[in-house]
Formats: sequence, structure tokens, C-alpha cells
Amino acid sequence: MAGVPPAKVRHFAAEARSLDAAEVRDITAPKRYTLLLSLISRAQVQGRDDLAEMFGKRMALFETRAKEELALIRERQRETTEMLVGAFADVLQVLDGDPSDAETGPLVKQVVAQHGDIRQLLASCEAIAAYNGDNYYPLMWRFYRSHRSTLFRLAHTLRFISTTRDTSVMQALEVVLANEDRTGDYLPAGVNLSFASEQWLRTVLVQTDKGLRLARRHFEVCTFAALAAALKAGDVAVEGSDAYADYREQLLPWSECEPQVVDYCQAVELPATAAGFVKHLQELLATTAKRVDAALPSSGHVVINDKGEPVIKRGLRRQPSASAQALEAALVERMPERNILDMLANVSSWTQCFRHLGPLSGSEPKLADPVQRYILTVFAYGCNLGPTEAARHMQGLASAHELSFTNRRHVSVAQLEAAIKDLVNAYHRCDLPKVWGTGSSAAADGTKYELAENSLLAEYSIRYGGYGGIAYHPILPSGRNRTRSTLLSCAQTNAL
Repeated sequence: MAGVPPAKVRHFAAEARSLDAAEVRDITAPKRYTLLLSLISRAQVQGRDDLAEMFGKRMALFETRAKEELALIRERQRETTEMLVGAFADVLQVLDGDPSDAETGPLVKQVVAQHGDIRQLLASCEAIAAYNGDNYYPLMWRFYRSHRSTLFRLAHTLRFISTTRDTSVMQALEVVLANEDRTGDYLPAGVNLSFASEQWLRTVLVQTDKGLRLARRHFEVCTFAALAAALKAGDVAVEGSDAYADYREQLLPWSECEPQVVDYCQAVELPATAAGFVKHLQELLATTAKRVDAALPSSGHVVINDKGEPVIKRGLRRQPSASAQALEAALVERMPERNILDMLANVSSWTQCFRHLGPLSGSEPKLADPVQRYILTVFAYGCNLGPTEAARHMQGLASAHELSFTNRRHVSVAQLEAAIKDLVNAYHRCDLPKVWGTGSSAAADGTKYELAENSLLAEYSIRYGGYGGIAYHPILPSGRNRTRSTLLSCAQTNAL
């Protein structure tokens, strides 16, 4: 598929996915091969994406189970810890009496003997010290071991590429793959471990009689964990992937961008020079910081804790006023009930938003009443009923096969997004949104995703208390636009 635009391949693959075997046979051979090859190509890309995603989730699962195992070990060791603390307290009580040096030794031995054998006590101390400092990395091997062969097969199948100048993770991966069949406990320490954290270094590097060596098993886990983190942060890409592709290949070359810089900066009201842009950004940040500092004491929602960190306090729930309750009662009394099918029919009549739906090939729909079929299909999938359950309650308006066929052949995510755009624009022309303001701002619901701190997409969130990427989902002021929610649900269903 080299030379074919990716958007065209995705379009052909979506069209092929909507056909069944009988329909494929009726297509001419050149188009049939084009559709099938596009479908195979997209399936391979999706397969690489799924493998990379499962790899990241599997490594995250190992880490979670290691944390849980560490908590269980500490819970089991609590009784031993209390016993050792009691023994140490008895020794201190002996020394508190200020005995002579000749008397101290026999007294201490006598007290220690009451709590057990010295070797057993020493072994207990070593066991507790081994899991001191929240270092759960040594425990990951026991969960990684049963999946080792699968992870190596995945590492051999996918081709990983570093997107930064730091290739330490890729070099370590080459060492791991080269020693896949090795059974020894140690490897030479001549590997760049700059990607590893301090806790990982304490786990991986071991001092032996032959000098500093790498603990082979822990080194494997460390490398695969770093690879999963690099994939999530975009520092490592998968060749032939989509979700984990090299983002640099999607950027325009600087030779094409440079002539458009001045016009773009004028359009977005930004300085066109590097020095001017930095100065403008500094002034903007300083102004924003002063405004936030001035409003902080009176807000009552953001406080500084004992560690000097900003913390968002949970707001108190306010009871609705009597006038608000009266307004709600009046609205319920005067507004007639509408079902979702009525809403979809009205929206279709007012905005003609369903004109965007149709066969993926771009031809005219050959349905007896396409608008009615589209309304019923959007209702069936948008409300998450599905074609079978929705057809049972439609009294013969459409069968389950007709709903499924329409969804496969006439509905795509891009078409639904275009319909949603028409709906939002039409809603914005109404008087109701103006009640909440100018429409230049909206409420948003945020979700935090874990990212590396040095990623350009990462930011520190006061609410979540850590670094990551925040995905904001804007919410319409009305909060009750069921039609738009139905279209969004249908778009998500098609995307899945």
C-alpha cells in the first residue's frame, strides 16, 4: 500500500468491513482487490496497535501486583516487626540502668535470648530490611516469569524505534533479546542504565566477587517496564502502527512551515520571532499568575498544605434556594414530555443533520425512506439497545438486519461528527445558551492519563496531584441535550 494516502486506505477498509461475502463477489475484481488489501493493511496496523497496548497494560499489571504483594508481605511481617521492636526496647531498658561494661554483655545476651535465637532474629531483620523503602521492583519478576516467552515473542514481532536522541532503552532491549536463552543469574554491567530510576538501579546492579554485575532477571523486567513507559510517552514508536506511530512522520517539514509562520502568527495574534514569542509568553504567564494570586485568598477552594503544595478542597454542597425549586416545578409543569425518537425526528426536520449519513462509497442511498431508517438506527445504537432489542419494540418499522445493515453501510464516525457539528451550530443560534453567558466558555469534565514528566503533553495537575495528560470533555450549558448525547454514543459505538 506504499504511495496510497492513509486516509484513502482507511476509507477503503471501512467500506470493505461493511460488506458481506455475497456483496464482495458482486464487485469487479480491481475494486475487490483494492478493498480487501486495504482491509488487510488496516487489520495489520490495528493488530500492532493492540499488541503495543496489551504490552503496556500487562507491564502495568505486573507493577500493580508487585505493589499489592509488598503490602501483603508487610502485613505478614507486622508481628515480626513488633517482636523485634520489643527486643530492642528490652535492650534499651537494660542499658538505661547504666550497668558496667562487664555486666552489660551478659545482661544483653540474656534479654535477647528471651526473644529467640540470635541467628533467627538476624534473619528476620534482613527479611524486613529487604522490603524497606517501598521498593516493590524485586517482586515483579515472579509475576513476569510466566509471561516471559510471550513478551519476548512480542518484542521480536514488533519493530521499536526511538523518537528521541536518547537510545538507552533500545540498547538495553537489544542486550535483553541477545541474552534471551541465557540461564545464568548475571550479565556484564556494560549497559547504559540512564533510563532506570534509583530504585531500579539498586535492584538491577549487584556487587559480586567478580565486580559489579547485572541481575539478569530483574534487568529484563526493568527494560520491558521502561519500554512500556517510553511507548506511552511517545519516546518509542512502533513501525507500521497507528496509535503508537512516530509522530515526527506526521509533521510537515520545516521548509513548508517556514513560509507560513508570519501569516499564522498574525492570525492567532502571536509574535513571529522567537525572542518576541518568549517575551509574550512570559508576560502572559506573569499576568495570569498575578490574577490567580489576587483571587486565591478569597476563593476558599485552593489552600496550601503543610508541605507547601496547593490542594483543591472539596466544595460544600449548596442546597437549592426556594426560588430555584419553584422554577424547576414550573418547568416540569409547563414543558411536555418528549421521547428520544420525537427529538431525533424534530432535529432531522430542523437541521437536516442526517444528510451527512449515507453509503461509505459516496453513492446515493437506495433505501425506501432513508431519513426514517437513519433515525431508527441512531436510536438503536445511540441508546445502546442494539439492533435486536430495538427492533422488538419498533412494531415492524425496521428489522434487526435492516438496522445492522444501515449501521454498517451508511454510518461512520466522521459522518456522525459532521451531524453533531450541525446540531451544535443550530443549538447555538437558540436563545437558551445565551442565558449562561456569551458562549465563549463551557464546563468541562477532565480525565487524567499517566505520562512521562518530560513529555510535551504532560502537565502537573493540582486536582490529581501528579504529572500526566488531562483530557477535557466539554459539556453543553443545558446539560440535558439528549439528542446530542445519543449521537455521541452512536459515534463511540461505531468507533469501537
